[in-house]
Amino acid sequence: MRENIKAPTRPLGSIRPYAGNPRISAAAVDAVAASIAEFGFLNPIITDADGVVIAGHARLEAARRLGMKEVPCLVAGHLSAEEAAAYRLVDNRTAELSRWDFDALERELAALAEDLDMSAFGFDPAGGQVFRQGEMDAAEVAPERAYLIVLRYGEADHAAISSALASIGEVPEDVFREAVLARVRL
Repeated sequence: MRENIKAPTRPLGSIRPYAGNPRISAAAVDAVAASIAEFGFLNPIITDADGVVIAGHARLEAARRLGMKEVPCLVAGHLSAEEAAAYRLVDNRTAELSRWDFDALERELAALAEDLDMSAFGFDPAGGQVFRQGEMDAAEVAPERAYLIVLRYGEADHAAISSALASIGEVPEDVFREAVLARVRL
């Protein structure tokens, strides 16, 4: 494993996940662990003064899987309990508000393809997060995946969106509707 960022560290056993965490990060943990193994621990976990995670639940679980004893950790002891609770939500939500420039993403992945296998980090080596017809079956369609389809084709190209979604099987109407609404809100 690579060297970690220069930041204060904390014993892994002294950090606890927030019991009420509404974010489900289990699917990201393998990619986060692969990232830590490849690049080092570059994004410290943020805790409150008692060692309860404010931001970094997936990083905490990834560190456990990697057998780490200490991790980079910042303590946000200046936040009130309410501010810490709010930041737990804000930290995750603000990341969701950005979107990919798929053409730029494809160029970046192509440039990296010879030197680094990006599939360990959740990227499709054939084209990043760009939807490819026939890749998924209906059981795998989550709102996030439908959003990617809608974002890739744009709000004006309803025929392409419908065709792409139809190629993966039946998509629940509420998922499709929410994906279209999300695109229109952008």
